[in-house]
Amino acid sequence: MKNVNGNILDKAICEEIKKLGEDGSEFVKQLELGKKQLEGNRDEYERALGRLEGELAENDKVTSAFVTTLVKAAGTPSEDYILEQIDEQHKKSEAIKTRIAELKSLTATHALSDIEFDIIRQMLSNVRNTIDYMDVEQKRSAMRSFIKKIVWDGTNIHVYLFGSDDGSGVELPFIATQDSDDELEPICENSK
Repeated sequence: MKNVNGNILDKAICEEIKKLGEDGSEFVKQLELGKKQLEGNRDEYERALGRLEGELAENDKVTSAFVTTLVKAAGTPSEDYILEQIDEQHKKSEAIKTRIAELKSLTATHALSDIEFDIIRQMLSNVRNTIDYMDVEQKRSAMRSFIKKIVWDGTNIHVYLFGSDDGSGVELPFIATQDSDDELEPICENSK
């Protein structure tokens, strides 16, 4: 297995990251698609939340009616039946409240994710516009904010970005290896 030259690898990865931030790039399209899907989910959650809040209000009315009936039916054979109905309504209310809390948590998470999408896009744009002016350490630091891991399989470089939990990565084609006779060019003057 050949080893890839670090300087060439760094340069190739920087170029690929710059491409990710370009308007119209596949990555930006996927980012926008994810954002739209998230907004659609948020709308769906908000509709479900409104429906559940309506069900809870209706359930509270039914419970109040049973309590009023219980006062009138105190000491009669139907008192036990009414108490059972009140218990059932209470359990139903608790289940609805739990689901409401879950939906509120999900919508809050989606609000944060919406902000995160905008931050990622802005960071990519900033890196794309400024990476050529950064020194080696600044470039590596900038890359660490996007890249989870890099795997060299002997032929290709696989770059795994944060948030790509499905195991897919950006694959870079063959890059000159240290065994190759190509001239090696450092990323910048401070590179080794």
